[in-house]
Amino acid sequence: MNWPIYVEAQNGHFTATLAGVPNVSVIEATREGAIAALRAKVDQRVAKGELLSIEIKPRGITASAGAFADDPTLDDIFDEAYRLRDADRDSLSFDPEDGLQGVSEQAGAFADDPTLREMVGEIYRSRDADRDSL
Repeated sequence: MNWPIYVEAQNGHFTATLAGVPNVSVIEATREGAIAALRAKVDQRVAKGELLSIEIKPRGITASAGAFADDPTLDDIFDEAYRLRDADRDSLSFDPEDGLQGVSEQAGAFADDPTLREMVGEIYRSRDADRDSL
């Protein structure tokens, strides 16, 4: 088994520490001596007990990650959501000459705002460029 260790030179000596276990540490005159002493210390501790691993259950939102990965219902829901989103996008059009057509109906008071007109125009030009690159 391999375990990472941290070796540091301090005041003419070397400290070797078992990574993640700060109380398992040794100080020796040489780097090699510190590594060997740490190995011996770990061997002694393991000989007295067992070195095991346990599973820790995830907490929060990560606990449900992947829980529905094989649920075909989600595919249908996503497909419908994407279809509605795309239909909504496609119903809006932008013509620099005519201004905001579909958007102006929804934007109401902001339909004649030149800043909004330019922002929406940039969005649609970017969208069209993305579509053209496919």
